[in-house]
Amino acid sequence: FFLMIRRPPRSTQSRSSAASDVYKRQVLIQLQSSGLQRDDPQITAILSVYANFAQALGQDFARFLPQIFDRVIDSAELEVDFILQDELDTRDDRLDNENMAKASVNLKILGGKKTLAVNTSLLEQKITASSTLFAIIDSLEKDFYQYVPRSC
Repeated sequence: FFLMIRRPPRSTQSRSSAASDVYKRQVLIQLQSSGLQRDDPQITAILSVYANFAQALGQDFARFLPQIFDRVIDSAELEVDFILQDELDTRDDRLDNENMAKASVNLKILGGKKTLAVNTSLLEQKITASSTLFAIIDSLEKDFYQYVPRSC
């Protein structure tokens, strides 16, 4: 037993298909406007969903891009928190952030042992946003052209 379901042509889109499109848009909008902190690891997952949608829908993803494009670009342009300080200096409150990965390094040219800390959540988000942007461009091809000036 084999069942094949075809999507109706765009010009004769059924009500259920149109409702499905509306629902998909609502999900994307809710994901991006959920009030997460800028370094919340969930943002990386949201960006991955955008990339997966773009790859699955191909050029049909173009209608969703206006709602998510700014989020992707904002994440790709993030400045990643990076701290280098004396190993014994613990006065920087940013070091208390759970997303900060810390390592001790011996940098003789900078005076000895230092603590190097990087916000890995922001770094991962920036990398994922760049990959998501690539997936969107690859999926939309010429339909992405209008977004080129905003993505440079």
